[in-house]
Amino acid sequence: MKCPIIIAMALIAALATSASAKTYVCRVKPDSTNTWDEGVFAFHHDEKTGEVLVNSGIILGIEGHPVPAKVTYENAKRITVKWEMRYINREKGISLPRILYRATLYKRTLKIIVSSTASGLNVNFGGRGKCAVLKPSR
Repeated sequence: MKCPIIIAMALIAALATSASAKTYVCRVKPDSTNTWDEGVFAFHHDEKTGEVLVNSGIILGIEGHPVPAKVTYENAKRITVKWEMRYINREKGISLPRILYRATLYKRTLKIIVSSTASGLNVNFGGRGKCAVLKPSR
């Protein structure tokens, strides 16, 4: 459980939290043996400003900080966000494909569906899981 907490805390530390903001910590099980991530990520959504930041072990390893996401759909039942990552082999200077991510969170059940596509490659990954709302300490 340390990894999700570290990821979520790094996300919260990067933000000024407000009453309209929620941080979700999510565990996702891949739909197949192919996996795009370690299965744990967090995202922070400020409903008032619309700002969304996403974080995971891979994001921290590559970027060193949470990355912005965009809300592409939201209603009373669900929210869908998209973000992208460009994987880079820094030692050899080789740029790997851009990975496009999409996550849909069902607000009542906190179930989540995540998918990703490697740009320019015929490779898709996906998974399903459950999120918890992280309560900020006061």
